[in-house]
Amino acid sequence: SLYAEIAEMIRRIIPDVSITTDVIVGFPGESDDDFRETYALCDRVAFSAMHLFPYSARPGTSAAHFGDGVDPETKGRRMAELLALSRRHAAAFRARFLGSTRTVLWEGRRSSADGDRWSGLTDNYIRVVGHSARPLANEITPALLVAQEEDLVVAQVLR
Repeated sequence: SLYAEIAEMIRRIIPDVSITTDVIVGFPGESDDDFRETYALCDRVAFSAMHLFPYSARPGTSAAHFGDGVDPETKGRRMAELLALSRRHAAAFRARFLGSTRTVLWEGRRSSADGDRWSGLTDNYIRVVGHSARPLANEITPALLVAQEEDLVVAQVLR
């Protein structure tokens, strides 16, 4: 598809880019073939993050007149399939950068069992946490990405 080709071109130009998407699952009229095409595109593009939403009619929107044509069981199964795909690609994206140093915008402090950790985003949209004796809020520093921890990466603050 043209979309996948453009994503590949962007990655050739900016190899570390994070490409994300939002997907509405179970839009009225979504057939099994439509869903398979969506799944295949998402798999081919290998988004670094996917925000998934099950369709639900919203009063006042044009789509509200379509009804809710995909049954809840089918919608739930499709959501689960895309969620598993999303998690797999997101983990692979994060793993590519372990051992590298990235620029991080530190946003705020998170409390955890091992003390306060700072949370931030790398220049390519990877959520990281790291320890620092000094406040980091709204600072940009280099950080070494050392390990995945669920849906984020543990980083060593370098400055």
